[in-house]
Amino acid sequence: MGRLSERDVRAVLDLVGEANDAEDLTEFRTGVMPALRRLLPADFVAYNELVDGGVPVATICDPLAPEEQLASWARYAAQNPLYQRFVRTRDGRAYSFSDVISRRDLEALELYREVFVPMGLRDQVAFALPAPKHLVIAIAISRGGPEFTQRDRDVLDLARPHLVQAYRNAELRQRSVTLIESLRGGLDDTRTAVVVLDADGQIAFSTDAGRAALARVDGIAIRRRDDPRLPAVIAEWVAHPEAGHALVLGQGLVARVVRGRGRGTGDVLFFDEARQVLSHRGLLDLGLSDREADVLQELARGSTSAEVAETLGISERTVAKHSERIHRKLGVRSRAQAIATAAAAATAGDTQRPALHAVS
Repeated sequence: MGRLSERDVRAVLDLVGEANDAEDLTEFRTGVMPALRRLLPADFVAYNELVDGGVPVATICDPLAPEEQLASWARYAAQNPLYQRFVRTRDGRAYSFSDVISRRDLEALELYREVFVPMGLRDQVAFALPAPKHLVIAIAISRGGPEFTQRDRDVLDLARPHLVQAYRNAELRQRSVTLIESLRGGLDDTRTAVVVLDADGQIAFSTDAGRAALARVDGIAIRRRDDPRLPAVIAEWVAHPEAGHALVLGQGLVARVVRGRGRGTGDVLFFDEARQVLSHRGLLDLGLSDREADVLQELARGSTSAEVAETLGISERTVAKHSERIHRKLGVRSRAQAIATAAAAATAGDTQRPALHAVS
């Protein structure tokens, strides 16, 4: 990554701030696009979700694109060389047309003739968010002016890890709202491990599975239903918002938190089994190698780097190198972010997605 100006960094911070304000996936999808247009001069920004074979199941375009071109996009989306590169490599960093295809070959595509030419567009840069193998979540920025530069790609690569986290946070907030709305309908029937806190950090509500998770952390067999206290390790983590949105517990659990946003509101905690959330197959689908998947699974179980090295029969230095590659592929900077992002990606697409051709 080249050296970015102070103005570029400030623009990225503004974008990240807006993305993190999203209360749910709808706000994220529609809110990030105009912010990206302010970050990079562009004619169109599109949020896309595509399933196997490059079939769009969700497209939101800012500004509104002509229906005829949207129909052509749905027909020829799989031809997009940026989409094809991502499916082949699972590398979600920002790339433009000039990085992956010659101008002559690009202009020969039906996609280019039927979508880009009628809309007066010449170039596109795109990046992807982590998702299961069957789903591609990509944000594409297009314009008819000069080709996108290395500076443009650097700016997007700087913003991408933060957008990954903002997407995950929006998904968790949406999940929390859905779950809390389901409480009266018998949330315990879903066996979801969820704990709702009041504004003072005390337990206001917990499902049976949530209490069982807390008991595991406490090292006891059962936890009283009326006990309002959190285990010390979780209470300390929740009390420091800068600690992040995920906590890896030594009991084979991953705790995730959705922060309360209004005055007098508390946080919501979710607990997942590390082994179930981070299946080996699921991690391979996210673009990790076999060994990288092994390393992340061991880290999610609470193992230290030394313990991972001993279990897998490799050196601590090799564990560190695998960790660096895992962070780069998932667009994160820490172990907790890697585990939380992989866990969120494992369930991406389970939440309600917008209709094809929805517009901002």
